[in-house]
Amino acid sequence: YRGAGLPERRRSVTVRLTFRAADRTLTDADVDRAVGRLCTSLERELDITLRSA
Repeated sequence: YRGAGLPERRRSVTVRLTFRAADRTLTDADVDRAVGRLCTSLERELDITLRSA
């Protein structure tokens, strides 16, 4: 989405992720760590800004 409510040259994007492990059930902490690493990388590499709910 581009338009009202977003700063110039910014877009809003929705991403859905699925986490699985072949050998065990993932815990909330496992997923939280993975999401944290992903967000840190995206912020650094692509200059994204996460929206807070």
